[in-house]
Amino acid sequence: MLASSCIVRYTVTFVGGRNEPVVVRYERDGFVWRAQARVGGNELVVEGRTLEAARAAMADEAAPLLSAVGPNVGLRDEIALPDECTKAIAEAREARSVAAAATARSQELLRAAARLLVVEYNLSYRDAAYALGISHARIQQVIGKD
Repeated sequence: MLASSCIVRYTVTFVGGRNEPVVVRYERDGFVWRAQARVGGNELVVEGRTLEAARAAMADEAAPLLSAVGPNVGLRDEIALPDECTKAIAEAREARSVAAAATARSQELLRAAARLLVVEYNLSYRDAAYALGISHARIQQVIGKD
């Protein structure tokens, strides 16, 4: 029984702007992802240890068939996942974005505090580092940035 699956839709753009979808179905069977698609009347089946490897193998296998159609054929893929997965991915990306902004802000505040302690109040690097809860080597890096 297949443990999980997803569908990646490739939009194949032909010369003249005509689009034709090529649907690739990826299914995971144990430790192997298997990809199946029909391209130009040919059935393609490839495998990869990861989803990314199976996708790359499918792109490699489909490339000669697509290039036979014309020189300006382009591929664009879109992963179709259940709404629950799409929502979870969007929330994770948002959380990572918020965390990155918070990290940048904390670095600005750390630098300001370190400079205040060392430059304005003449604390040694070691004493300022102790007050801030960081190593003396780290405070040198923080203050040394201009």
